[in-house]
Amino acid sequence: MTRFKQFLVSELKVCSEAEAANRIFFISAREMLDLRLKERGLIRHAYQVEGHQYRTMEFCNFETQFEQLISKSAISTKFEAHTRRAREIVGEMRHNLDVVQNSALKRKTELQVNYTAKEAEFKNCLDKWKEFERFAVIESQRLRNEVHLKVSADFYEEIQKLESIIDRFDSKFVDEPVSIEEYKKNLADFVDKVVTEDLEARCTRGLMQRIWNLENAMYLHVNQILAEPYTKKLEQIWRYRPPFNFSICINCPSLIQDFREDLEFRFSFGITAIIRRINAYRLGKPVTAVGNQPLFEVFKSYSKQINKEADEGTIQQNCQEEKQVMTAAESQENAVMAQLIFSSVGYVANGGIGLLIIGGIVSFRIFLVGSFQYFLDCFFQFFR
Repeated sequence: MTRFKQFLVSELKVCSEAEAANRIFFISAREMLDLRLKERGLIRHAYQVEGHQYRTMEFCNFETQFEQLISKSAISTKFEAHTRRAREIVGEMRHNLDVVQNSALKRKTELQVNYTAKEAEFKNCLDKWKEFERFAVIESQRLRNEVHLKVSADFYEEIQKLESIIDRFDSKFVDEPVSIEEYKKNLADFVDKVVTEDLEARCTRGLMQRIWNLENAMYLHVNQILAEPYTKKLEQIWRYRPPFNFSICINCPSLIQDFREDLEFRFSFGITAIIRRINAYRLGKPVTAVGNQPLFEVFKSYSKQINKEADEGTIQQNCQEEKQVMTAAESQENAVMAQLIFSSVGYVANGGIGLLIIGGIVSFRIFLVGSFQYFLDCFFQFFR
């Protein structure tokens, strides 16, 4: 037994000393052969010696161990190629994973360096952009003020030349309502066209150089902000940009919508004309927008207003503040008108003394003819 263990463990080295106990069996081949032949019925009496039961059990154990070893050997032989190929695949995958991991780490490092550089470039660009924004706002405001002053001065000069512009309008005037409206429309279009062209020409001559300088300054600032690959694109865009042109809209037709022509003959120093001028000045309207109200109607409306205020004195005390202000304004307007009329009457009454003096110096016939013509003109103006 010791020799068998030494042979298996030390010499053959196929198993360990603990496994060698299951690799050594004591059997009898003759006994097992006769036993198997007797089981098949080939012989009647099997060869058996004392202890054959133990040897039979050892032979069955041997068969079991042998089957297990044969199975393991078959499995190892059959799947050895697959195992080797699987190991090769796993090794290649491990190598690929190592390459990918190294590449990812290298790329990560490059991206971190690039991100740091880009972040510093972005901060620098942002600071330059804020500086450019402040510069653009200041220069734009300054240019806006210059344009405002220039356009205001040029527009004032054009208004001063408005009479000469209207004189250049060559169109036949017909004293009919339809023709007058068409004449006004054509005149407004002509004035709008001439004034707009003159203003655009003046502003173009006086401000284009200033605008070009500002554009070039902005281009240089933006060119310094952008990186090298984008400066060429900016140069292309700047080279093929459309030129700047002034566009001014006066819209004279809308400005003269409230204009009302007055083609009737009136004595300029008549009482009605003087009252209309004063009333137009107080109302903030053109003289032509104030109606030709006779002097008697002025007295009549003022008397009605006085009586109405006397009858409704108790009611006005309970009115709202807005109505009180409006009523006070109207009363003040009528009071000023009445005061003006009474002052004119007073001047006429006090002028009786002046008549005697003038009659002594100038002939009464000349004076009476002039006075008759004056009062006749006033009479027709009142009742027209």
